[in-house]
Amino acid sequence: GEARRLDLRAACNRTNSSLRAMQAAEKRDLDARKALELARAWLQEYVPSLQIDFKQQVLDEAKAEVRRRNATEEAATTWEKRMRSLLGSHQRHLKLLNTQVELEEKNALRAAAKELFTASEKATVEAQNKLTKLLEEEKACHENTGK
Repeated sequence: GEARRLDLRAACNRTNSSLRAMQAAEKRDLDARKALELARAWLQEYVPSLQIDFKQQVLDEAKAEVRRRNATEEAATTWEKRMRSLLGSHQRHLKLLNTQVELEEKNALRAAAKELFTASEKATVEAQNKLTKLLEEEKACHENTGK
């Protein structure tokens, strides 16, 4: 009797307790599923709002532009180095030619001749002016003597 009834009551209490725990677990599971569905719905709206495809396209275009500019700059640098090299070669060649035709010596002689010419021209003009003045003075003197 009595022990069996106590065991039955204890078993019923355990069953009721387990049922309440199971119902609470099912409610938590249902709440979790609802939250998961809400999160999925939010994610489906959120991901397109990020415009990942558009931003990736813009990024790809920017990278392509950077590559193009780098290539252009590299080509310009190569061209500039080549032109500097050619300029150096040209200057060395001109120096060699100037040495071969004795240009520096000729320029020095030309400058000296120009100085002599300038000095001679100045002296000639001064002598001409002095002569003109003397002739005018002599003419004035003869005119004054005749009066």
